[in-house]
Order: sequence, then C-alpha cells, then structure tokens
Amino acid sequence: MTWLACWLLVQTIAVVDTSRLPLIEAAQWALQAGDSFGCAVAKRFQDCAQPWAAVEAWRYAVANLLAARKFTRGQHFELAERTAEAIGSFFATPDAGKFTEAAEKVSELRRQLSLQTPLLSAHPMLHEASIDSAGLGVPFPLAVVQIPAETEAATLQLRGGVSMPLLALSISGRGRPSLSNVAEALQMGVRHLQVSPSVAEVVGQAIWRSKVNKADLFVSVLWEGFLNSAAQLESVAAKLGKPVDMLILPKGEEGAESQKWRHLERLRDKHRVATLGVKDFTPQEVDALPNRGAGVEFAQCVFTPYRPGPSRNTWRDFGQRFVALAATGLLSDWPRPLRPTDDPHVLAIAERTGRSSAQVLIRWALQLGLAVVFHADRGQHVRENLGALGFELPRTEMQLISGLVTLADPVPPGDGFGHPYAPRPVASEL
Repeated sequence: MTWLACWLLVQTIAVVDTSRLPLIEAAQWALQAGDSFGCAVAKRFQDCAQPWAAVEAWRYAVANLLAARKFTRGQHFELAERTAEAIGSFFATPDAGKFTEAAEKVSELRRQLSLQTPLLSAHPMLHEASIDSAGLGVPFPLAVVQIPAETEAATLQLRGGVSMPLLALSISGRGRPSLSNVAEALQMGVRHLQVSPSVAEVVGQAIWRSKVNKADLFVSVLWEGFLNSAAQLESVAAKLGKPVDMLILPKGEEGAESQKWRHLERLRDKHRVATLGVKDFTPQEVDALPNRGAGVEFAQCVFTPYRPGPSRNTWRDFGQRFVALAATGLLSDWPRPLRPTDDPHVLAIAERTGRSSAQVLIRWALQLGLAVVFHADRGQHVRENLGALGFELPRTEMQLISGLVTLADPVPPGDGFGHPYAPRPVASEL
C-alpha cells in the first residue's frame, strides 16, 4: 500500500514558522470519536451502528500517524503500518473477518498511543516551503474569492442573473422552528432562508416580526412534502408573505425526478419563481433530467474537508456548466463520527486566526467560491456563522484545510482504499 497522500501533506503544505501540525492529536481524536471508538471495541461488523463510517475514521487516524512518522519515531508507527494494511484489505474486499482484524489492530493502536502519550510531545513543525499550485491533488482553486464583509453585499450572481446571498439559514420541517429565533436571525443579518414548505407559515410570521425589508430577502423552498402544484406554491408564497425566489428539487425516487423537474421548469417559465436548483444530485444525475438539466443554476451537496461533494469531479463538472455550488453538512459531516469543527487541525487554524472552528470552515468554503447552507437553532450560532464574512484565511491555511481530504481518502486509487462514494455491500452480504 502506498501512502502518497501523507507524503504530499508533509511535503507541500506551508505554514508560518511558529505553526505546528497536530497530526498525533488528530489521530488520537479520530480513534476516540463516536462509532470509531464503539466499533473498535465491538469488533464485529454487525454490532456496529455505522461500520463504514468507523473504518473511514480509523483510516483518517492512521493516515495522520503515518504523516507524523517523518518527524518522530515510536513503536506505534510500526503498528500504524500494519493497521493501514488491515484497513486497506477491508476496503479492497470487504468481509466480516477483515473488519474484525482491522478493529483489533485499531484497539491495539489506541492502547499503545495512550501509553506513549508522553513520548509524543515533539509535534512536527512545518517551515515555509514551496506550495504546489495544484493544492495537494485536490481540484480546488486556491485563488481567494473576494467577499464583501457586509452581510447584505455578500452575494453570488447565478447564471441567469439572479443575485443570491452566500450564507443561507436552513429551516427544516423536522419539528416546529422557533418564530423568535428566525426573526432574530433576520435582524442579525441573515438574508437567505432555505425553507421546507411545511414551516412556511412560521417563517412568514418571523419575517413580519423582524421588520426586515422583504425585497432584501432571498427565499429558496424545497420541492417536497405537500408542495406539488402551482396552487400549493402560491399558498406557500402567501404564507411567507413574499414570492419564492428559488425552487430546489431534492434527490428522490428515481424516475419521478424528471416529471417533477418538468413541472418546476413550467413554473419558472410562467414567472412563478425566479430560478431553479437541485439538492444531492451528481452531475450525471443532472444530465438525466429533461434537457440534460440545462435549467439547473444551483446545486447543493454535502461538502466537508473530508469529502468534497458526491465525487471528486463534482467541482469541475458543475463549474463547466456555470452551476453555483452550495455546501451543506460543512460543520457536522453527519452521520459520520468525525465532526470537522472538533478536528485538531481545524482547531489549530482557529487558534492561529483568532476565530472559531465554525467560522474557519465556513470561510474556507466561501473563499473556494461556494455558498454555504447552515443549520442553527441559537442566535449565538447564527451570529458566529455570519462572522465568517469578517476576515480572510491566508493561502497556506486554505491549502491545509483542502489537504485534509488526502488524509481522509488517501490516493492514488488502487492501493486498497475504495472511494468513499463507491457502492458498498449491505451488512447481510458480509
């Protein structure tokens, strides 16, 4: 097995002279997180709630250790190599026995790390070095996108000319949202609301209470639930107290999407809505829509430092179509156990920049040219997230965050590591 990604990380990332890369801490954190810890203890595939997510966390831990091997020595690095082989073997040909073997190696590695913690105090320090403009093999542009610090001015112009605020507060239909919290978020400066149709009435009341000029608001609505006709769209708009700016088609039942998309296009053509988008679609799935999805101007997908969209070609393929990309799941990566806001690498950047880890991650996505859709139930979290507009990440920190994917999903392909979005066997097949 080759660990080119680890070599790339330590060879090409440049940070300021006083910065340290917390590789050991990241490994320890990944081995203790949620299902990562529980599945290592359980050791049996069928006894784990999220076995694939656990193995991905183990892989991240081991990749961090092997990257740290360049700077220090220890018995744990030899065990890390054997653990990497066991994990790679499981990804190459998954079965219950190989999962158990990997879990046993991970448990032993975790015990060894806890015993040798005092020996790991010499953290690797990285000095200024030449930066590979390709960005650690990750297809992200490193040029900084200029973003106004004022919330109202931080917008993205969609292909059809509609101006959309970069930061969106998602208000889902799971439970009843707090009217006062939504109103407070608007008063703080939120100007883009992504709304489930089932909560349109509460959101409309919050808009009225906030006294914000409705003309300054951008509202996108998910085409789901009872929303299935022009009459229902008019009803939702009436509850909101303003027209719907964008309709978003979530990924759903195969075969039904084309029919729904034709309906959305008719609504747009009749000027019932300004623009259209999709959620959780790959570029290939957009191709399968009528007219090859030519009307798609906005695509929302899970995007974190560990998994840049449904595939590594997503950025390029949607970019060629001039489709705006929006990140969701950026702060949690739910349901996987590694929460990006708790990652020692991200926390170290937050400390260096004097910002929170959430602000660092949102700013990273914004500077890559993404819009960001976030969930927040508390006013303090909304205020914190909006604060991502008030600073800029240095190029080296941008490249460091973008490079984390090479630890989460080591390259090149064919080294025993399957792509995290490849089809996987179900538990009954193992």
